[in-house]
Amino acid sequence: MITIKPATATENWDAVAQLYFNTWQVAYRELLPQSFLQQLTPATWQPQKRWQHTILAWSNAQIIGIVTAGPARDEHFATFGELYSLYVLPNFQHRGIGTQLLHAGLHLIDHFPQQYLGVLVNNLPAQQLYASVGFVDSQQRQRVQTPQGHFTEAIWTRENIF
Repeated sequence: MITIKPATATENWDAVAQLYFNTWQVAYRELLPQSFLQQLTPATWQPQKRWQHTILAWSNAQIIGIVTAGPARDEHFATFGELYSLYVLPNFQHRGIGTQLLHAGLHLIDHFPQQYLGVLVNNLPAQQLYASVGFVDSQQRQRVQTPQGHFTEAIWTRENIF
């Protein structure tokens, strides 16, 4: 049985950081430079900083998925809501949990007239999921430079359906 519920300040945030680490190692294995993935650790993430904007998926007592969403972090989208992240542990993928989390995350930002997210330009499965709820590629690109190389995100937007 899967339970989806808002996070609390007292969650096991180390487990959530481990979820981010584990999902990144699998989801981005073919999409990001290997040297970039290798330098990551669970300490890379500080999910407790956004606990008020977080919804978790649970299977029994295990955290298996996360969605975070809130006000836009980029000043160019100041009036938008932003979907910050959406991840499901690899062993729980392809069961509809990501779709459930996506809908829950959109409820966190449903008071914004427009919404946006950044997705790797080569992450076609994620793009298909976002398109299924009305996001479209705005054709805007953001280049992210790291010491291990660069990657490019596409900005996808959505008009809120009230």
